[in-house]
Amino acid sequence: MRVGPTALAAQAAQLAEQGGTAVLRVVETMEGIDASSDRIANIVGIIEGIVFRPISSR
Repeated sequence: MRVGPTALAAQAAQLAEQGGTAVLRVVETMEGIDASSDRIANIVGIIEGIVFRPISSR
């Protein structure tokens, strides 16, 4: 069974939309990871500031 050009175009459009949705989810996930990484770096910096402070300052 042959598929006509209109059906092929519709399938291509659907696949492109699904791909775009997948890319959007990846970008959102990466943004969440980046935000979490920033928070972790901030927490580590605070801990290091406390740990490496001279004893007389504690």
